[in-house]
Amino acid sequence: QPFKANLLDDPDHRSFGQCLTSIAAMAARRCNALLLACIGLAMARGSILRSLTSDELSEEFEEAGEVDVAESQNGTLGGTWCNNGVRSGSSCCASSCGKCGGQGCSKRPGGVSKCCTGKIKDSKKVCATTTSSVCIIPTDECPSDSTKTQPGQCGCGIADTDSDSDGIPDCKDMCPEDPTKTSPGQCGCGVEDTADFDFDGVPDCHDICKGDKEKTEPGQCGCMKSDVDSDGDGVADCNDRCPNDKTKTGPGLCGCGVPDTDSDSDGVVDCQDGCPNDPAKIVPGACGCDTVDADSDGDGVPDCKDACPD
Repeated sequence: QPFKANLLDDPDHRSFGQCLTSIAAMAARRCNALLLACIGLAMARGSILRSLTSDELSEEFEEAGEVDVAESQNGTLGGTWCNNGVRSGSSCCASSCGKCGGQGCSKRPGGVSKCCTGKIKDSKKVCATTTSSVCIIPTDECPSDSTKTQPGQCGCGIADTDSDSDGIPDCKDMCPEDPTKTSPGQCGCGVEDTADFDFDGVPDCHDICKGDKEKTEPGQCGCMKSDVDSDGDGVADCNDRCPNDKTKTGPGLCGCGVPDTDSDSDGVVDCQDGCPNDPAKIVPGACGCDTVDADSDGDGVPDCKDACPD
């Protein structure tokens, strides 16, 4: 059977030469019966060719296992060719075949001419474009790229360089210089995303207060200090000298808890004004608030207490 397949597939009679070589070897081992069979097979070559159709010959060839090793891996292998067909090694069968080459190829939808790799190779039709089918895929799949013959991971025209040696080529690596990352993540390339010194759930790259688990930013009081605002006046206690007086952030003239009001607008706050409602006086004097301490006759007794003020 193997001799039969070889003879059928070899129009240059190379198999006849192989047969003669076998004759010499068999003669040395005195295998007379096999020797005569080989001679008979060579002489009967014409009748064998007449007994089988071209479709049977192609399928016979492929079922005998005479297919390239690469073609044993059926399916759409990596590359840019045979996009509209089914690829097996260097052959591109029609998509209707479902599988390219191998046993029973002639019985698939499309028949021997579209589904058997041997028949496709015999046609010597080379795929013209990446969408062509029922053709032979060019040996150089990147004819315009002098550095590549196969698309590889990055495609023709783009080097499959892996600068950081992380197993991901630069064309697919968003952090081509960082072997620990393939995408920037939260912290960006070159910065670890998992470092969280204070265990507050915020990575150190975004945490200005790395040692303060209560804060990620200094806020009003700085790291390690609370931004509590006890009196709710919008000023944190750390900056509020009257943390419990919502009307003041400093003692002022009257102290925390006491407003610095000047009711009579005399420039002296009420807390220090003995006559807070008398703009002319800050102390009652001899006559009291709201009464002038005048001494019209200059006798040393204010008018308010002088029965004869004049």
